[in-house]
Amino acid sequence: YGKGLNAPTVISYAGSFGATTLEKIYHYHIEKPIGENLRKLNAVSVRDQNSADIVKTLCGFEPEQHIDPTLIFDFTELEPPKINDDNYILIYGYDNRIKEKKIIQKIQEIAQKKKLKIISAGVWQDWCDKNILVTPFELLAYFRNAKYVVTDTFHGTVFSIKQNRPFVTILRDSNTEKLYDLLRRFNLTDRSVTLDDDLYQKLNETINYEEVNKIIEKEKEKSIA
Repeated sequence: YGKGLNAPTVISYAGSFGATTLEKIYHYHIEKPIGENLRKLNAVSVRDQNSADIVKTLCGFEPEQHIDPTLIFDFTELEPPKINDDNYILIYGYDNRIKEKKIIQKIQEIAQKKKLKIISAGVWQDWCDKNILVTPFELLAYFRNAKYVVTDTFHGTVFSIKQNRPFVTILRDSNTEKLYDLLRRFNLTDRSVTLDDDLYQKLNETINYEEVNKIIEKEKEKSIA
């Protein structure tokens, strides 16, 4: 980023280094080009603390931290008011990544106990009752109407928070930097789970969305400004 840009003004909004850490950057000896090119941007904002630490170390300044843009916009009028399914657990993960037998068994036990279907939206999960292809706005509606959400992705977590749903997020080595920081910012670190956690108990814990939504509104004002 920053290399070969011809625009007179270039900024980043809520960028992220993802699973990349300072340790990895130094390991591959690429700290100099990354720092030099980032400094060419007129302004830099990031979405997580790990990215902020990298920018501060390599560029010598503290970047702004902003929320994901999908949390800022109100999609209500674009979401379909009705969808084809009800009474379901929504699974939102990358292709064939939620495949641990422990997790699958626990989700299936919850579905059986609560008499719910297990639906995977957008991505094939061969252990789910139903796999569906949806538009982006239909996807938001499926989050909105889900009894529970199980995800292992950043935006699966974002959409669960946005739609105020009971959810858990599976943390992995590849997503911990972004995801744990996202949960921390909204005081929702207790929503993270590992293979050994009791999913049924976690999903049935009450989430204080009144407080979460206050944080979102405050962050929206800051980001728009």
